[in-house]
Amino acid sequence: MSRGFPFFAFQNPEHRAYRVATMATHLPSYAVYYLRLKQSRYGRTIPKGDPFFERKFVTPYLAMSLTPRARLSIQTHLFETLDGRFPDGDFVDRLKTGLVLWRAATDAGEQTVTLRLPFRTMLEGDLLLEHALDGAVLYRFSFAFVPDGVVGARETVIIGGSQGVYGTACLTRAAARANGEISPAATLMIALRAICQALGISEIYGVCADNQPVVHSQADHNPGAYDALWAQHGGVPQNGFYVMDAQLSDSAQSIDSGHKSRTRRKRRLKQAILAEIRAGFALYVDNYITPVYLPIAAE
Repeated sequence: MSRGFPFFAFQNPEHRAYRVATMATHLPSYAVYYLRLKQSRYGRTIPKGDPFFERKFVTPYLAMSLTPRARLSIQTHLFETLDGRFPDGDFVDRLKTGLVLWRAATDAGEQTVTLRLPFRTMLEGDLLLEHALDGAVLYRFSFAFVPDGVVGARETVIIGGSQGVYGTACLTRAAARANGEISPAATLMIALRAICQALGISEIYGVCADNQPVVHSQADHNPGAYDALWAQHGGVPQNGFYVMDAQLSDSAQSIDSGHKSRTRRKRRLKQAILAEIRAGFALYVDNYITPVYLPIAAE
């Protein structure tokens, strides 16, 4: 079986037997998933007209190493997280339209970070973070809340997709310069760390290139970009993932002797953005307790 077979099999009618066999093998888990979907606030809000997304677990969704049963548990966990951690009855509707977590007026224009449900994949079990400049999206993260025991001992987050928008390189550079040399991708990582801190999640998993489904399905994809991004944010390779601490740490960043003041300003800005996003997002979280976080060392 070639490594691209699962994608091909799911889309090609000639391999319907593969799909049927996978569904039959995991029918009890799928039944639990579908029942919880129907009962959840998420399921009552999201249109379910296209069954393709309900069977996303048949494909190598999120990471090649995940089993169909694990992917089903991740999809189900989203419903449980939204119902159990967010008492606001309109929270899912807010995610459908886009919940702005951060907004800043800069020399390049208004920059925003928005949390939303993916437009095309609303039943895949993940959420989408977008960084935009004057409404033009520059970078996206898709991520999923993962129950304990799937990739780690405790509940965690997996970043399933990390992608800059084609044709926005100039805008992306302008946005970074105007935001204290913090790139859109780095801003989204800050936002994801803030979300994790508000929910009490301590680790973030970035998928290694060799474990990344999109790398296996698209020959022209740049596999090194994933590993480089996770390593840049303190990721440690572990079983097909880069594990990153949800805390914003400066331990992985060395200071160039000629740029100490600039590095310190950048760190303080990152901490300020994180604190702002965490405080705003925490308003939606049930039983949120303000954590005690040490500020990044001024040095």
